[in-house]
Amino acid sequence: MKVMKNKDNEQKQFEQYIELLITYKKCNLEKEVYINTQSLNEALKWYQTFTKNIDPELVKQIKENINTNIE
Repeated sequence: MKVMKNKDNEQKQFEQYIELLITYKKCNLEKEVYINTQSLNEALKWYQTFTKNIDPELVKQIKENINTNIE
């Protein structure tokens, strides 16, 4: 059972890395992005910088708008 959980966690982490790389590329069209540690490190650094600059109130408003549009 523990082996399955570890495999599931590894799979989820891999999928998150891929999603991050895709998002990084979409936001940085001029950059060459690969599935390797160098690109992943660049994407993680970009993400950390990006999230530091986000206004929490704006995020709250966006979430409210999304929830309103879904209903």
